[in-house]
Amino acid sequence: MATPRSALQPIRHFILPANPLAVRTVLTDVRKYLTGFGLSGDDKNSVQIVLGEVLNNIVEHACADVGGQIWLDVSVDPEGLACTVQDDGKAMEGGSLPSATAPELGEVTDELPEGGFGWSLIQRLATQIQYFREEERNRLTFTVGFSS
Repeated sequence: MATPRSALQPIRHFILPANPLAVRTVLTDVRKYLTGFGLSGDDKNSVQIVLGEVLNNIVEHACADVGGQIWLDVSVDPEGLACTVQDDGKAMEGGSLPSATAPELGEVTDELPEGGFGWSLIQRLATQIQYFREEERNRLTFTVGFSS
């Protein structure tokens, strides 16, 4: 029997090194955590897309040259999957979230601009997105909503 989403669920904590293999592992672990909540495949896929984009952006950009750790807290609540992600990498450019506008596809290019398709997807699938930097650590909070 699926666990009702009407009550707050315990927070799951993950600490991982900022590398692609650790990201893949934690995405699998989060999907396992979601088992039993009666979520649709679309809801699980949305979580996977958003978390994958966020965590891989940290690995590829914030921690690319410096390494580091990522802290992820997730919990299911009536709004969806509430997430807090922290890392000790570089701050986001300009100290704020990238634009939600996807880049134009007019011509083929090897380099997409920062805040390209990934941030556009994140901002379409997640709500309550907030970013700030405090004491040399990035903190991003957001909720991935579930269908009814």
